[in-house]
Amino acid sequence: IANMTVRVDGYYTKGDGGGGEFWGNTTSGTHTDNGGTIITSNVIGGNASSSWRRIVDDSLNIRWFGAKSNLSFDSTTYIQAAIDSVKPENGGFPTIAGTIVTVPRQIYVPSGSYAITAPLKLYSFQTLKGDNESSYIVTDSSFSGTEMVTLSASATPTERCFGAVIESLTFKSTISNMQVARTPNNVMCLNSTFRNLWLLTERGFNFDFYAQNVLMEHIYSKGNLDQMLFLVGNSNVIKDIMVDSGTSATTDPIIHVTAQPGGSPTSDLIMDHIIIEHTMNATKTPIVIEGSNGAYLSNYWCETALDNGYILEANNSTVVLKDWMPGRVSTRGMIKANNKSIIMIDRFSTDAATTAWWNWFDVDSTSMIDIGYVAERYGAEQYLLDLSKNLRARTFYPSTQQTSPIANVSMQSSPRYINGQNLFVNPSFEAGSYGWTFSATPSVANFIDSDVNTGLMAEYGWSGTSCQIYQNIVVSANNVGKPITVSGMAKLVNGGTMYVMGASIYNTSPFRAAANTGWNLMTATFYPTQPGTYGFG
Repeated sequence: IANMTVRVDGYYTKGDGGGGEFWGNTTSGTHTDNGGTIITSNVIGGNASSSWRRIVDDSLNIRWFGAKSNLSFDSTTYIQAAIDSVKPENGGFPTIAGTIVTVPRQIYVPSGSYAITAPLKLYSFQTLKGDNESSYIVTDSSFSGTEMVTLSASATPTERCFGAVIESLTFKSTISNMQVARTPNNVMCLNSTFRNLWLLTERGFNFDFYAQNVLMEHIYSKGNLDQMLFLVGNSNVIKDIMVDSGTSATTDPIIHVTAQPGGSPTSDLIMDHIIIEHTMNATKTPIVIEGSNGAYLSNYWCETALDNGYILEANNSTVVLKDWMPGRVSTRGMIKANNKSIIMIDRFSTDAATTAWWNWFDVDSTSMIDIGYVAERYGAEQYLLDLSKNLRARTFYPSTQQTSPIANVSMQSSPRYINGQNLFVNPSFEAGSYGWTFSATPSVANFIDSDVNTGLMAEYGWSGTSCQIYQNIVVSANNVGKPITVSGMAKLVNGGTMYVMGASIYNTSPFRAAANTGWNLMTATFYPTQPGTYGFG
């Protein structure tokens, strides 16, 4: 058979995907039949030193080894045979007779549904890849095991699975608590990738020993998922994760990051574009980060009802949140920091929610949440400073004033009093007349593009009457005798005069705008002599 080439039309029947071209080899390498790429059973003369070798490009098709797209057929042995045919030895690249060879290490799962009854073992430097959502691996009702794929260590060293890839597949199981993939005890998962995966299982990935430089991206759950990821390790990236539809029965977090065995902290975790929108247990916290020296979370969207009040919990961890906006999250979907945690948020916006912004946070006495910028659509609440508290906002879009400190909240600022902040709600009429009181109803009320700034401005008109436009500001005892300045740009047409009003006192000169003189800057400073509620405008 030396150097002969033959073509096989199928594995079981013609056109079933198991066919291909083979050449006769009578000289090099081993001649052990692997059921797919090395065939000895039909060698002419039964020569044990010869075999038929499949001509292969860059991947191994599981149908070459006998797998069938048929849920009544157990494909476990055949898929595993394809994997084992390029199993690495000595912790490195695949070898034949001890010599490294350039054989393909990608195991291809063509479109179809393949039933398995036991976990598939994937090794270092191997890729299990399908045709995206149309390639299904499905557990049979007789399945024995806790995960569908075991990320196994090579022969030496025995504690590492290095460079494994699972890509473009759908995993489906109706078995309770079935996991997609995990590492066995004392096996580390290193430099591995899991991408473009669809999950119809209750569990996703379990790296409960140690994972490092693992990339998980473009993973979509469309079933009754209880937990997407349990992770212990450093320098891992999780991005473009979507948990949609279905329900979640347990209280286990969707993503749970925890410290290493023995309590050593993890670090350098990056999470980006995490979307959680399915129905879940009302006391579940979707993301829990424990024992981490550095976790970075951006573009996290969680839209579900949570009775325990937490959409994110940090426990003995340092977490950085980028551009946080609760949006349509339940008003009880709070961020929790406890047990010596630090959460740093660059920007926090409640997107017009009616709940006061500080009610989105739960901070214990040993932890701190530091916010760079707080914004609400109609402005944010002002309050007296209490520097002893551990919820801090550095920059603040101002609105109404509180008359007493808010429990567990402080502005990180050196002054004791509210200085340099605008106490008006909707000061530039961007939100129409919201927040303003009129002593006489205007006959004209328009909101048009501003002549002097970006955004809108107000245009009001009255006929033959005077009107006060003001807001009631509460002046506390701590503000008595302190300067409060009112400034504004005004333009009068068709007669009239406008004055600045502060602490119910009119300043008639020189703080006024005369008719037909264009835009005038009006400003006046007032010193309240006693606490109370005063009109400013």
